[in-house]
Amino acid sequence: MTWTACTARSRRITQVAGGVLESVPASDGSAYREYVLTPKGKALFPVIVALRQWGEQNFFAPGEPHSQLVDRRQGHRLRALEVLSADGRRLDPGDTTVHKISTQ
Repeated sequence: MTWTACTARSRRITQVAGGVLESVPASDGSAYREYVLTPKGKALFPVIVALRQWGEQNFFAPGEPHSQLVDRRQGHRLRALEVLSADGRRLDPGDTTVHKISTQ
């Protein structure tokens, strides 16, 4: 087994063990297995969308072609994700703070 294949296999096992993916029989009925998202994996969707949108903004030149994540029903690109306060205000990093939990 090559180093690349070994690393890829290790990564797949880690993902399954982490509960993000589940290995199931292939949907085409073949002897192969495929990976599907678990509920825990589906909960990562907003994180993946945020990372994708960040990458689109920071790694492509204006007008440079690239794949697009679209709404399956309407075919439109997704609106940019925003971090909002409980009352709907758009928040920037400076608008937030972490309240630490006391361990005593």
